[in-house]
Amino acid sequence: MKNIFPENAPFKIDTEIFARVASVNNLEILAKSRRVQIGVGSATGALENSARSGVGQFTLVDKDVVERSNVATQGYLVPDIGRPKVVVMAERLRAINPAVAVQAIYGSFHDLTDDDIKRLAFDPFVDSATSALAPGASQTVLVGATDDFFCQARVNSLALHFGIPSICCQHYAEGLASEITFTHPVTVRACHRCILSSRYEAYLNHGFKNPVGSAGSPISSSGKINALCTDIEMAILHHGTEQPRWGDLLARIGDRNLVQIRCHPDAEKLLGLNNFSQAFSAANSDQIFFGETIWRRQIPEHPNTGYSRPCPDCGGTGNLTQRIGAFADTRIINS
Repeated sequence: MKNIFPENAPFKIDTEIFARVASVNNLEILAKSRRVQIGVGSATGALENSARSGVGQFTLVDKDVVERSNVATQGYLVPDIGRPKVVVMAERLRAINPAVAVQAIYGSFHDLTDDDIKRLAFDPFVDSATSALAPGASQTVLVGATDDFFCQARVNSLALHFGIPSICCQHYAEGLASEITFTHPVTVRACHRCILSSRYEAYLNHGFKNPVGSAGSPISSSGKINALCTDIEMAILHHGTEQPRWGDLLARIGDRNLVQIRCHPDAEKLLGLNNFSQAFSAANSDQIFFGETIWRRQIPEHPNTGYSRPCPDCGGTGNLTQRIGAFADTRIINS
């Protein structure tokens, strides 16, 4: 491995592996950054993208093992069947970049306390398989990629509580369309709950249960959402730098933090959406068919912005940093 840093540096960068992205990504910044991934199913591609981009530290949390049906929908392989997803994914990340440090947590996200999450997100650790050292993360991004509403909701609370950026992503029914929401404590004004308040209402007050899993969702839908999640992650991790591709991107998309991808031309009819037709109403439909992404501007949920009450999670003030340290236990959702 040709490393551009001294041998005693707490991180390594293989300049041969990353030769073709060194001008695009700030490898030193990424090597010292940590991705905390909640849910290691359809997000396998996004995790691989992170490692190929140069992210050097990973925390993986998932309670599931690889099932035979996951081979077609989540990018796992037949030899992986029966093994914990976090273990398989950790091996794959190390195979992409042997210098990464990975901690794999095989268990339920809800069994982890806030103190556990804090340790997993920020503290130094040693990769148990390779002895690679992960010094304390210079920056952390928290990613929720599950089909469990309560897991996704906790990601929002944790991001606010610890003052860190976050990304949540999921498919709509049968992968006909996909959704990404993201936050950043400084550049973004509306939290995930502000964006998805009707979903919280359905789950918390009307007993709604999610009937949507990965059944019927082709791998191509996962590929689209994983690629876009990578772009958003790079914008977050390079924010405020002079890197020409990513450095100012978060500032440009910061209030457009509901992202939707149309993965099939009949998505609107089948899902009851009209967002894409609205966005492209003046466009030539002969040239726009599917595969499009729309970036919808969001505002904090507050009476001053036309809502009936302030957002129970962020307060709707437009300043997410005001909620740092404000949650007694993020496993309990504010009503």
